[in-house]
Amino acid sequence: MNEVRTVALKTAAYSVIPATILFVVPALILRRTGGLHAPTVAWSLAAGAILAVLGVSLDLWSIWGFVNIGRGTPAPMAPPRILVIDGPFRYVRNPMYIGFAVVILGEALAFRSWPLAGYALALLAGAHLIAVLYEERVLTRTFGEAYREYCAAVPRWVPRLGAMKSMR
Repeated sequence: MNEVRTVALKTAAYSVIPATILFVVPALILRRTGGLHAPTVAWSLAAGAILAVLGVSLDLWSIWGFVNIGRGTPAPMAPPRILVIDGPFRYVRNPMYIGFAVVILGEALAFRSWPLAGYALALLAGAHLIAVLYEERVLTRTFGEAYREYCAAVPRWVPRLGAMKSMR
């Protein structure tokens, strides 16, 4: 249990990065583009809030998997020691990045902000490059054949409707 607590503390420290991506940068974009003071519409505010909650929930579910199953964190400095293929990772290989984009798209909808929608797309493009050029290579080196089998069974970005059968 001590190990889980240590990993949880490292994850909490790492949370500064996602908080910046999800809340600080969008606030700065909205402030710079006048979006914070623009009138909102009830339906867009409600729909945006629902998307943001769904995105944060997906991110928290993914982090839970890293900590409790993988015995690590989302941070490259303390990565999971066990390949996490359960929870949202059964449906898509990059649920955290997708969750980030859903949160920001929710914010864009809530504030009716095209610049925020553009930020969400730029974030996904950057996440794609990070996933392909760095993360997948490291995970292949770390977990070998198990990760290659996982990649063959689970798509990178578009979730499958049916869950992957357990590989364990």
